[in-house]
Amino acid sequence: MKFCQQLHYEKSRLRITLAGLAAALQGISTRSIDHWLGDTRTPHVWIQAETLRRLRAIETPASDSPPNY
Repeated sequence: MKFCQQLHYEKSRLRITLAGLAAALQGISTRSIDHWLGDTRTPHVWIQAETLRRLRAIETPASDSPPNY
């Protein structure tokens, strides 16, 4: 699975916005994340691994809580 697909999956699993992703990833701009989601740019493999590690460490919100769109 491509990095952009994995990133989209984590974004929807966590039910967060682009700004929410940037906040969770501290230090990565929304512009960079937008490029990654659009598959117009791909970060170095180490950055990909660390990005996914950070997102996967966040617990899924309770199913009864409203999505943060």
